[in-house]
Amino acid sequence: MLSIQFAWAQTQGKRAYQEDAASTQRWKSGFFLGLLADGMGGAGSGDIASAELLASFTDSFVANDEVDMTFRLEDALSHANTRLREIISAKPETNGMGTTILACAFDGRSAHWLSVGDSPIWLYRDERLKQINQSHSVMSQLMQRVRAGDMSMADVNSHPHRNQLTSAVMGQLVNQVDHGALELRDSDYLILASDGVETLTVYELEQLLKAKLAPEQLARQIIEEVEQCDAAYQDNATVVVMKIDKEKNDE
Repeated sequence: MLSIQFAWAQTQGKRAYQEDAASTQRWKSGFFLGLLADGMGGAGSGDIASAELLASFTDSFVANDEVDMTFRLEDALSHANTRLREIISAKPETNGMGTTILACAFDGRSAHWLSVGDSPIWLYRDERLKQINQSHSVMSQLMQRVRAGDMSMADVNSHPHRNQLTSAVMGQLVNQVDHGALELRDSDYLILASDGVETLTVYELEQLLKAKLAPEQLARQIIEEVEQCDAAYQDNATVVVMKIDKEKNDE
């Protein structure tokens, strides 16, 4: 069996509102649920979307005793999406709000994850950082065309819809949901992040991860590095760091 350490940190960046939200919960059995949401809507709606989604997702997940983790995660997403629809119906001024969602459940051996939107889930293993979920964004589609030789980076940078999402949780039909399971190893790190963290390159993140810091230190350092970049339009940035260790009685 494996154990998990975890922590999260965030910065508002240079935005007028903090629309990211994150939560972590561990059961006595060692089971763990980590969530991150990057809200959108502005003027008080984006933070409502992300906070309400995490609260509803958690309540549904905890109340469900289904052993199939994919079903359990998707069912929690459905309940959370319904909750957003109810809020939008009751408060028309919130129409158009929405959020990304990252969910990661750890059962002592594997990580079961679900994602909607462009927020990345990274696995750090053998000194390499790899994104394991799909990015539901126009930018991701454009970059696929670049790799295929059908588009130049100049075309990407001038594309009018490059910053749009192709899927989000908005109280409506969710166009794309990505999910998967990953068998974990001792010394693995899993990182959930809002796209504001991508101010740092993969290489820069790898350099921070090589120090094998405790999750609290690493999460704080990642956010400090984002802030030190002093990007002109720095987005909200939130990171949830999970470190996997072998339990002592397994050594």
